[in-house]
Amino acid sequence: MYNCHQVYLKWNDMKKGLLDALYWRLHTFYLMNERKEAIQSLIMIEDELSKGKSILAEIGSIHFERFKAISSRIKDKSFSRLVGQGSDVAIVEEISPEPQTISEKEFCEAILREKTHIYQAVGASPNSIITTEVDVSPYGRIDIKFVENRVVKILEVKMGESTTSLVSQIDKYRVACELEMNLGLYDYVEAYVLANSYGKFVLSELTRSSVVILTHTGTPESVRRIM
Repeated sequence: MYNCHQVYLKWNDMKKGLLDALYWRLHTFYLMNERKEAIQSLIMIEDELSKGKSILAEIGSIHFERFKAISSRIKDKSFSRLVGQGSDVAIVEEISPEPQTISEKEFCEAILREKTHIYQAVGASPNSIITTEVDVSPYGRIDIKFVENRVVKILEVKMGESTTSLVSQIDKYRVACELEMNLGLYDYVEAYVLANSYGKFVLSELTRSSVVILTHTGTPESVRRIM
C-alpha cells in the first residue's frame, strides 16, 4: 500500500505553504479511508483557517472544490468516494457478447496503431501522452493511460464479456492515480472501460461510479462510447 507519510514528504520537500501540505495530507488519508487521520487533518486545516488564512489561495479553485467535498463527507460521516454523482442507471441494458478472434494484447496493440478511434472514444487529442501497462502497485497495472492538459484518463481493456471484478479493478486504478495528484502532474482523473459485452449488474455499478463505458467488436474502428 501507499505509505501516507512517504507521500506527504514529497510535497513537504517542495516547501509549499502549510495549508497546501495539510490539504494533500488530508487528501491521501481520505482516499486511503484512514478515517481517524483524515479527521485529524481536517481539524488541523480548520485551525489554520480560523487564523484568517485562505486555503483557496494555496491549493487553487480545482482542489478547493475537492477539499469542500472531502470536508462535507467527513462531517456527515459518509466518507463516500469522490467520483461524482454517477449516471442514471434506469436505462441500462445488458450488452451481449460477440465471438472474438484475437487476444487482449493483440487488440490493445491494434487500437494503439490506429489511435484515431480510441482518441475519439475517450475524448483525447493526438497531443495526449500515452503509456501502456502502467504499474500502480499494489493495485495492479493500467492497460492504457492518457495524459493531457492536467487530466489523466485511464482505460481498462477486456476482449470478451466483462466480469464483476472489472468494477473494483477500475476503481483501484482511479484511486492510485488520485493519490498521485500530490505530485502536481494533473488535477482530474477520468476512468474508462472497454469490453465486448457487459452484464446488467456491471453496467449499473460502473455508471453509478461515473466510469465511462466503451464497447467494441474486436477491431479498432468498432470502438464506441455507449455511456
